[in-house]
Amino acid sequence: GLELVGDLAGHTERVWCVGWSPSGKILASCGGDKTVRIWEERGGRWVCEAILEDAHDRTIRALCWSPGGERLGTTSFDGAC
Repeated sequence: GLELVGDLAGHTERVWCVGWSPSGKILASCGGDKTVRIWEERGGRWVCEAILEDAHDRTIRALCWSPGGERLGTTSFDGAC
């Protein structure tokens, strides 16, 4: 079955999408608070390493890492990509 391995606290509104980096070591999340958060595991817990703000004016609905993991694309209801 499924097992909870961590809790990513930080977004102030609904999270719409999460995505693992190609290395499998970094997780990105996005949501209704119009932010993208970058997470890394440290000492058995997940820590928010960066908050990307001001990229969109409305809810960020999806994200996707580039194949090499050096870029992160996002889409939003504001029409920008």
